[in-house]
Amino acid sequence: MTGEPTFKKSGTGLIDPTSAPVTQGFQLPKRPASLDGKTVGILVHNKCHAPIFFRFVEKKLRERYNVKQVVWGNKAFTSKPAPAEVVDELARQCGVGITGTGD
Repeated sequence: MTGEPTFKKSGTGLIDPTSAPVTQGFQLPKRPASLDGKTVGILVHNKCHAPIFFRFVEKKLRERYNVKQVVWGNKAFTSKPAPAEVVDELARQCGVGITGTGD
C-alpha cells in the first residue's frame, strides 16, 4: 500500500500505518583494541524492557572492561532513526556506541 486510503463499498477506508524504509549508507568504524578508559554511548529506545537490558549491559561494561563513563541517548521509536542531534551528541562524547533491541 502507498499510504493512500483504499475504500470499500461500505465507505470504510484502510490506511497503511507503516512508514517507508529509510536507508543510509555507512561504513563501520574500526573497533578499539580495548574499552579501558573509554566513554561508551548507549542508544536505547522506548520498548518496556530495553532500559532494564541496557542497565545490565552498562553494569557488565563497568565491571569487566573498566569503561570511564557511560552516556545514555534515547530514541522514541524502534521503527524510526534516532534524532540526528542525539546521534551527534553521542558521537561527540563517546569513543564507542551500542544500540539494539532490549525486548
